[in-house]
Amino acid sequence: MSEGRPKTVSGMLEQVRRGRKMPWLKRGLVVDVDGTMGTVVGGNASMNIQVRFAGMRHSCNCHPTWQTTYYQDGEVVAEYKQKKERGDDTTGSHDSHH
Repeated sequence: MSEGRPKTVSGMLEQVRRGRKMPWLKRGLVVDVDGTMGTVVGGNASMNIQVRFAGMRHSCNCHPTWQTTYYQDGEVVAEYKQKKERGDDTTGSHDSHH
């Protein structure tokens, strides 16, 4: 078996954890991505996280530090919020931002 990159979303999460220096990142964390709550289900080859949002069948590719707050047991683990510019309309579809 080769030592290449992991092929599973859970295996890729380890790559994201190390590559993005987020040692606390793990599957099952609750995450708020720009106001929409979801659950971290894994990572991907883009060094992003896979998030399953409520009511969605499939997970979405999300940048781990774009407008995100991570929670474990109701407590904030980490928060990455950029200030929104005046007149910045970010109320559109979340898919365009992930």
